Amino acid sequence: MIAIGLDGCATTPPAPAGEAAPMEKAAPEPAPRAEIPPQLMYDLLSADIAWQRGELEIAAKQYKKAAAASNDPGILKQATTISAMTKDYPGAIELAKRWISAAPEADEPRQALAMLLINQGEIQEPTRLLNEILGKQGGGNFMEVAALLGRQSNQDTAMQVMDGLIAGHSDNPDALFAYAHFAARNGKIDAALEKLDAAMRKKKNWPDAVVMRARLMQMRNENAQAADYLKSQLKGPLSTNYDIRLTYARMLMDLRQIEEAREQFILLDKQHANIPDVIYAIGLLDLQTNQMPEAEVQFTRLIEMGERRLEASYHLGLISEFKKDYDAAIKWFSAVTGGQFHHYSHLKVASLLSWQGKADAALGVLHELKSGSPQEKQRVYVLEGEILYRAKRYQASMDVHNRALQEMPNDTGLLYGRAMAAERLNLLDQAEKDLADILSREPENVQALNGLGYTLADRTNRFEEAHTYVKRALDLSPDDPAIIDSMGWVLYRMGKYDESIQHIQRAYDLLKDPEVAAHLGEVLWSSGQHDKALQVWRDALKQDPNDEILVNTMKRFGQE
Repeated sequence: MIAIGLDGCATTPPAPAGEAAPMEKAAPEPAPRAEIPPQLMYDLLSADIAWQRGELEIAAKQYKKAAAASNDPGILKQATTISAMTKDYPGAIELAKRWISAAPEADEPRQALAMLLINQGEIQEPTRLLNEILGKQGGGNFMEVAALLGRQSNQDTAMQVMDGLIAGHSDNPDALFAYAHFAARNGKIDAALEKLDAAMRKKKNWPDAVVMRARLMQMRNENAQAADYLKSQLKGPLSTNYDIRLTYARMLMDLRQIEEAREQFILLDKQHANIPDVIYAIGLLDLQTNQMPEAEVQFTRLIEMGERRLEASYHLGLISEFKKDYDAAIKWFSAVTGGQFHHYSHLKVASLLSWQGKADAALGVLHELKSGSPQEKQRVYVLEGEILYRAKRYQASMDVHNRALQEMPNDTGLLYGRAMAAERLNLLDQAEKDLADILSREPENVQALNGLGYTLADRTNRFEEAHTYVKRALDLSPDDPAIIDSMGWVLYRMGKYDESIQHIQRAYDLLKDPEVAAHLGEVLWSSGQHDKALQVWRDALKQDPNDEILVNTMKRFGQE
């Protein structure tokens, strides 16, 4: 279907099967119906009813009958439009010609006829019609014409029409600029640059043209050169231009020059104060460069301005979580009541509540959260299983994973969660089966390698096999403290105390976790270093006095 630049009828009906929605706007009513003859009134009403029902062929037939009995421009417009929509292009062309005769001073019927003729592959007459429109506008809005031509399905013909239009306006920078836009849209980058440079020679210090030239350079994969070009333009009369500096800053981001991009956004904020998108960009770049206090300032500014509140609340939640101010994090994440971060924010609320020991509250948040996509539903299942596991409701966690895996049988996150619950329920065969299932599809799944290796070392005597799995995980993720701890535990179970202590001590230096502390103390105690073991355990107890693994480990060695 072609776009002929026409409005639609009074009510836009659903599109027929296989067709795009035909109209973008509501059209004006036809001529006042108080003076319309009865038969014409009947035809118009029949057409309107058919239109609203989506019966386009019937509507077209009735509008054509109405148009045959009237020279009213409104009726001719409707008849032209719907004839084009039903692909009766010859009929639409004849109606458009009559529409021009009925409204000789109007641009819209000429525009419609030009587009219909372009669709049929004609060049000369559409060029003449569009030149008439441009001439009446005293040079005209070339960008509007270029945009109109850009919407046509027959782009080869549209390009030739654009060539014809520009031929008579080669000294007009606006015409050259519009041509450059149209050529770029059609992938003719060199032609676009040629016309754009000609336009810029005639019109100096033109911000829109500067930005477009940089974009064209990007389209030729000259990304660094495009950024350098914008940088040079910002040294002259255009130094305070918002669009140029914004484009430059974004290009620096694309080039991963984060600190330089941040400097440009800060300068933009000084030159053009309190623009929400600029403040938001500064906040994001502060986060990327680990400048948390500065990021907090920017997102707080947005909250105070009442702008981009959902995104700002989300990022303030992340910052609060980083600062270990979990109550504030929950407050900010809860404030994300919609938008792209809504689902993830409420998962965060549930997770944080769970870590605070509020499992039922966490589950309540999850159960109120509506999941749209399969990915969102999977995340809810995984987190629900984790919350129950963390609350030591292992059978309930197992049940959640079993139910979820009926819907998503090959999901590795769910298989891993079920394996962990199975291990706690002493269902070691199930745990091993699920972890092996993950590795059969994802041989380098670090989490599964580590989980299987640790489980075999902790719950069986298959130490060499356990060592193989954990070593593979450690090779893939050498700085992960959980995996380093697992390697230390495997070595401990193999009786290699010195090597074990080296690994677990390194893990504990990286992550002050009570389970790692329990492991380190146990290995130290078993190697005869009782004082060191006690010191590790006591220090850990100060931070986590109720940790079950830590307390039970100390009890096993008579240290209550």
